[in-house]
Amino acid sequence: MKQLPAVSLRHIQCFTEVARCGSVQEAARRLSITQPAASRRLKDLETLLDVALFDRTHRSLALTDAGRVFLRYAEAASLTLRKGVDALTGQEGVSRPLVSLGALPTAAGTLVPAAAARLRTVAPHVLLRVETGASRWLLGDLRAGHLDLIVGRMPEPERMRGLTFTHLYSDRLGFVVRAEHPLAKTEDARLPDVLAYPVIVPPETAVIRRPVEAFLLSHGLAWPEDRIESTSVAFCASHLVASDAVWIISRGVALPRVQRGDLAFLPVDTAATLGSIGITTRDKAELSPEAGLLVDALKAAVVSGD
Repeated sequence: MKQLPAVSLRHIQCFTEVARCGSVQEAARRLSITQPAASRRLKDLETLLDVALFDRTHRSLALTDAGRVFLRYAEAASLTLRKGVDALTGQEGVSRPLVSLGALPTAAGTLVPAAAARLRTVAPHVLLRVETGASRWLLGDLRAGHLDLIVGRMPEPERMRGLTFTHLYSDRLGFVVRAEHPLAKTEDARLPDVLAYPVIVPPETAVIRRPVEAFLLSHGLAWPEDRIESTSVAFCASHLVASDAVWIISRGVALPRVQRGDLAFLPVDTAATLGSIGITTRDKAELSPEAGLLVDALKAAVVSGD
């Protein structure tokens, strides 16, 4: 029998984390190790496997064909090992079942709270854990088994490997400003006039980034130079209130603050940017009964318009 290379759990953890983040620096931070240590682990793993796992010719690391193949098995191995550890440490026998949900900003402030309230009504014994963050990181956590499902805008096709998406509703882009913004009372905000102000846009790690770029390009507009990039709802909303900036984001993200009255949507026609909002799960993975109840709560919240 051919002897297996001496691949360790540290190698696998580092590899999967870099694959999720697209960055050795960010992976090292999440693993609580130094960047040189993370780079060394990746190099050692590629030496052991005698294959390049990442294409390093771009700004962010991209998996090679061999890397994509190995990632599938590395994630499965990590998930299986985690289940084994949980079994030995008694985690599978805890009295209160846990459901872990990843929430993208599109749904985190509206749909998720409504669904959480419904879940508490029908299954008060279930412990719901909600994680927020960039799509790339949440998808990595979903594949690794740290999350049961994600709710938010549908990921790009190239990120859907091994995943399944279920549509819930559609959302479109919104141009958001403070309620007393100079453009807030206009009946038809022209895009060149809007972009004359500083803007807040999604960073490259956000799934909504591409629709924003495509919308601006379709109107012959360049990516704004005077910009801040962020997905932090708390920061963006607070910055708008204190400035004349314009926030370009999914309408559902800003809707709670608009309904409160301190923010407003500009009258910009974004009907062409309609995108699917829904639930992402691991392909062929069977959800626990408790996770199924959460899915039912999310669907019921959409139907009722909560």
